[in-house]
Order: sequence, then C-alpha cells, then structure tokens
Amino acid sequence: MDIANRILGILFYITEPVTREALARMLQIDTDALAEGIAQLQHDFSTRGIRVLQEGDTLALVTAPELTETIDTIRKEALSRDIGKAGAETLSIVLYHGRVSRARIDAIRGVQSSAIVRSLLVRGLIEKIQGEGRSPEYAVTPQLLAHLGVTERRELMDFHEVMSALDAFTETLETNPS
Repeated sequence: MDIANRILGILFYITEPVTREALARMLQIDTDALAEGIAQLQHDFSTRGIRVLQEGDTLALVTAPELTETIDTIRKEALSRDIGKAGAETLSIVLYHGRVSRARIDAIRGVQSSAIVRSLLVRGLIEKIQGEGRSPEYAVTPQLLAHLGVTERRELMDFHEVMSALDAFTETLETNPS
C-alpha cells in the first residue's frame, strides 16, 4: 500500500489531529516521504468531500467546506437524538472518573469509543483537556454538572459506591489486561 493511503488510514482510524512526527513514527518513514504522501493525499482529495487539514504541525481529516450546510443539518438531527447506551456508558465513565483518556475509556468499555467521545464533545457534554502526558483527557463540562443539578461530581447519587466499584474494575483491568 502506498504512503498516501497509509496516512489516510491512520488519520481515519485515529479521528483526531496527529502530528507529522507521530505519523512518520507510526509509518516508520522519514519526513520527506511523509511530505510526499501528504501532498499526494491533498491532491487526490482536492475535489472530494473530505480534505486533509494541516494546522501547524498537525494533520486531520475534515469535511470539505462545500458540505457545511449539509453537515450542519446532519449535526442538528444527531443532537436531537438520544445519546444511546454507548453514550451513557461513556458519559458515566467521564463523569465518575473526572479526567480520563480515550484509551482508558476504551479499556473500560472494551470497545473503541472515538465516535461516542466525538458525539459527546459536539453536544457540549464533555470537553477535551490536555492530560499529564501527550494524550488528551476528557472531563465533563460545567454545563452538564449544572444540568444534573450538582456543583461537583461528589454530589452525584451514590458517588462513593460507584467510584469504589469503578476503581476495583480499573484495578482488575490493570492486573489482567487481556
């Protein structure tokens, strides 16, 4: 598979901005080969519904500007729907953990959660914050806490019991990762 398609696959899978350095490392290629692959992708996608956005040293897949109205309509429809079981699970993890990485959310749920996380971000229920390491973390928004009628997480129903169970489950994941 050529480099452009490998870049595309990674950007599609990760669903969030990726640095050039990280892409080159993942693909095990030098920066010149990466630049050629990016240029090829941008050329190939210049007339399609998806574009490769470059902002500083990061790259991400985005929809074409010509689709703004269509995407806004779809987004409004999506926001009017229930968040579903997967959304509720993910929101609960973020709510009770406080700050949590997507990798931790995935580990607790046992499935990849990027689409659910993105949906919760778009709805303004959670926010992305810079974590201690390189990976971003997610936290609930003050608006969500206000909507729930609490001023801090500790006021949530059965907070201590849920945290004890969540801590025990998380410890199990760490000692038995498979």
